[in-house]
Amino acid sequence: MDVKVLEIVGWNVGFQKIPFTNVLRSDLGYSLSEAKAITDAVLEQKTVALEVDGSRYALLVEKLSKLGARLALSEPGETAL
Repeated sequence: MDVKVLEIVGWNVGFQKIPFTNVLRSDLGYSLSEAKAITDAVLEQKTVALEVDGSRYALLVEKLSKLGARLALSEPGETAL
């Protein structure tokens, strides 16, 4: 399995914390307490690195960006959103 690291470096105005937590649970398999801890860390402007299946990386980037997460993309040539 191709694993990529998705770094969440903060949030933008309009960050949707409940839907964000739900994506962490449904798409990445985190428990409610794990997902809430990640969401809380993002709200505290802490960088969170998540290992994701490379085949789902682009989809997760799109979903989390739409919910207001600020991401540092690890692909060559890409910049933080």
